[in-house]
Formats: sequence, C-alpha cells, structure tokens
Amino acid sequence: MRHTTDGLIYRTSDKLIVDEVPGVYGNVPVAPKDVVLDLGGHIGIAARLFLAKGAARVISVEADPANIPLLRRNLHPLRKRSIIIPAAVGASPGRMPFYTRPDRGYVGSILADPDRRKLMVPVVPFSGLLKAYRPSIVKSDIEFSEYELPEFRFLPDFVRVVAMEVHIRFIGIFSGRTMDADELRERREAAADLMAGMEAQGFREHWRKDKQAKVGEPRAAEDRSGLGPMTKCVCVTWVR
Repeated sequence: MRHTTDGLIYRTSDKLIVDEVPGVYGNVPVAPKDVVLDLGGHIGIAARLFLAKGAARVISVEADPANIPLLRRNLHPLRKRSIIIPAAVGASPGRMPFYTRPDRGYVGSILADPDRRKLMVPVVPFSGLLKAYRPSIVKSDIEFSEYELPEFRFLPDFVRVVAMEVHIRFIGIFSGRTMDADELRERREAAADLMAGMEAQGFREHWRKDKQAKVGEPRAAEDRSGLGPMTKCVCVTWVR
C-alpha cells in the first residue's frame, strides 16, 4: 500500500486515478452546505476532495467489493460527514452482474467482458438516492452505467451541479470486448444525446475535457455527435 501526503491509502494500480482526480473534479464548485452523491466512489479519492473543498456530506456509492475496504479506511477519519453504500447504482433495486478487473479497480462495469471476473452485486436505485439524500452535487464515473439511469434526463431542481465522465470507447476499460464502427457511432451519438439532455434541463458547461484515444486507434467516421474523431470519453462539469 502507498500513502499520499494527506493520508490517502491506495494500491499501486490506483496511481493513475490518484493523479487524475484533482484535475477532473478540482473544478467542481462546492459550497459549505452541499451534499455530494458520489457514484463510482472507488477508494474515496473524489469523496475526500469534495470534503476538503467544504462539502457538508458525501454519499459514496461503490459496486466493486475489492474497493470497499480502502474506501472505508480512507473515509474513516471523515466518517461524521460521509456515508458508504456498497452497491451498484441502477434504475431499480435488486442484484445485477458486475464485471471487475483485479489490475484496475477503477473500471468495474455492468457491461460483460469475457476477460473479467463476474460478480453479483446489490443495486440501489438512483431515484431512491436522490429522494433520500437530496444531493446538490452529483458526481458520476460509472463506466457506461450513466446511460442506464433515466433520472439523468429529469434531475430534480435541488441538483445544481453534475460532474460526469461520459464514456464512449472501450479502450482502457475492457480487454476482451471490442467495438466495431457501428457501435462506435452509436456510443458517440448516445454520448451527445446524454450531454444535450443535461443542457435541456438548464445546465451549462462549467468545465470540460475531451480525452483522446491513442494513436493507432480507429478514427470515427463523421456522425451527428459533433465529437472529434478520436474522442475516447468526455469529462464535464455542468452547473445551473
């Protein structure tokens, strides 16, 4: 195990995310009374950042059982201001298959991959989380599950900020699952529709970074998404 100077405990395989999170979520405007719903809590890196920025409370939802012990350790000093929910977020309660990569604890997904370990995990409904905690900020990094949550199209008025990684390409996430040109087009257009849906609710872009696929990856054909041909995913913060 490794430690950052501020006490975060992490595995060597988590270093990429430890380095990335401040740049992606440091822009999120946090006020003292904000309640943050952290979908895809991983080991608590973003949760600790939001609490350090002054959030009143963070509810961290994490599906991968391998991440829960470190998530608990990292949020223990902040336990009076944090809640951990060991579950996947979904449209309805129950249990669902969840596919994990032992070498990358931050890319667990509901999408099947023959190279991954399949687990059955509990599911907590997004609608129930919104009703129970009334978050003013929603952070989402849930590896394609964002498309399965209809509530993102009709967020209640008390949500004033959404910080999301909108996933498009499989590269870097899946090793046993490929994407052909037709699926790439569909994923790109679904991403554009999701982002347009946020703007239709009165959100505006506060910060955005379009991550690019590596050289050698296929270029996307022209489509209606408006995204660059090598866009891998879009990290964006909306405010209203």
